[in-house]
Amino acid sequence: MNWEIDSYPVWGDWSFDPNSGSNLQPSESDVIVNVEIKVPNEENYKFEGGVKIINKDNENDFCIIPVTITTPKCKENILFPFFNFFKQHPIMIHLMEIMFNI
Repeated sequence: MNWEIDSYPVWGDWSFDPNSGSNLQPSESDVIVNVEIKVPNEENYKFEGGVKIINKDNENDFCIIPVTITTPKCKENILFPFFNFFKQHPIMIHLMEIMFNI
């Protein structure tokens, strides 16, 4: 089978490596496609869509892989992944202040 990525969501900046291939046989091992997405800078937003991969020899033969990405509610979650933990355990913030002289 000869395949290619036909379409993907319009939100974000996408890159695929590889974005197509040829002579794929069922007996071969899996094909790994590396995907990078730069998600739009919107807080607390759910982005949805699908990546469509087609058989270039028969465009009616395709697969759509659903994609969902939810951005954090606030920038603190981006800057500090454990923000919610520290909100639930305020004593830890005090201990961090002491330990790191913040």
